Amino acid sequence: MVDPLTGSGLGKRIGTRILWSGLDVEFSPGTITALVGPSEVGKTMLLNCLGLLEPLTEGMVAYNGASVSSRGKQRRLLFRRSFGFMFQNFLLHHPEIVFVDEPTASLDDRNGDNIIDLLRTLTTAGAIVIVPTHDTHVQDRADATADLSPGR
Repeated sequence: MVDPLTGSGLGKRIGTRILWSGLDVEFSPGTITALVGPSEVGKTMLLNCLGLLEPLTEGMVAYNGASVSSRGKQRRLLFRRSFGFMFQNFLLHHPEIVFVDEPTASLDDRNGDNIIDLLRTLTTAGAIVIVPTHDTHVQDRADATADLSPGR
């Protein structure tokens, strides 16, 4: 079974703008978690930080009980083998952690449901799925939400 992916005290600053600070999140195996909040709050940036594509300003990402964000380059590369980014409906392997940015954007309801059904099949195999979205239908079908709205 896959252990949770956690973030403790996460913060991201771009120039003088603070997207979030002191953010604690946990993503459990077998679940879809929707990252929600208004535009420009940093949902996609959080996805990229969790996937080690962007550095955090503060805090730590942990997986299997060990920090992955503060490890050396080689350890980060090894961690990246356990997850995948999904672009449109294309997924190369069966990762333990799946990062999907706005998977239903510009899709009609039927095709959006097909994408969510595909993501659900990944969770039945125990994967962690993290989805930044504005789509309330995706939020309704998610198992959990992490609201990045200011003051939350």
